[in-house]
Amino acid sequence: MVQGETLDGVGGSRPLYLYSRPVGTTHFAKFSRHQLVALTDRASYDTVWQVVAVDPGQRGVSEGVQIMAGAPFLLQHCATKQDLCLENHSFVNDLGSQLEVSAHSSFSKGQKSVCDMERMGRTQRQLDKAEGEPNHWTFLTGKTVATLPMTSDQGEGAQALIKIIAQSADAGPGGWVGLKHKLLHLDVDGSGAVNAEDLSVALRHAGLCLNGGELQLLARQWPTVHSDQVDVLALVQAIEKAFCTDY
Repeated sequence: MVQGETLDGVGGSRPLYLYSRPVGTTHFAKFSRHQLVALTDRASYDTVWQVVAVDPGQRGVSEGVQIMAGAPFLLQHCATKQDLCLENHSFVNDLGSQLEVSAHSSFSKGQKSVCDMERMGRTQRQLDKAEGEPNHWTFLTGKTVATLPMTSDQGEGAQALIKIIAQSADAGPGGWVGLKHKLLHLDVDGSGAVNAEDLSVALRHAGLCLNGGELQLLARQWPTVHSDQVDVLALVQAIEKAFCTDY
């Protein structure tokens, strides 16, 4: 797809398909490391999905039945049998703070499923595992494609990104102390200014791969005399503040 091409309900000049593929060394979701989900203009079996009922016991009898708008269902990837999943991992892009979407069957807690099924007269031995709410989706009706809201507060987006960096640093190799040392080590001339590309490499060691828009957001929030550089000292202070607040 050409950057800047206008999309509509059918994907612009070339239809776009929702695709996924098994987790590999080069294909995985950015934060959860689950199965990657993205859009492509190439139709293949990786783009085939099926709608299935939320209740495992009703999937056989409900096959081919029409689904009402607003009713919950699962969107299952036919090739891998993994369900479309809304992860609890947020990130910042040009549209603001977003949640990651992957292909991962998130099963609900056993006791809750047992209680729900026993109310319907089914014993525990008859129970099938039911996917949790992160896998539940609905169809909405409308004449036009909804417009995604643009973020109006640059500072709010930057702070959300800082919080994600702090969380990733804690889980990464060396923890926050190790990442702090790498960031400060980038300031070789003592000016406090580092290139965005060097910053990206350092953050990658914490397991966080930032795109160009996210790096520009940091550069605008903690600027230097050069537009492609970041005030690393102010950035470290902001990450440390977010880290201390959360932990």
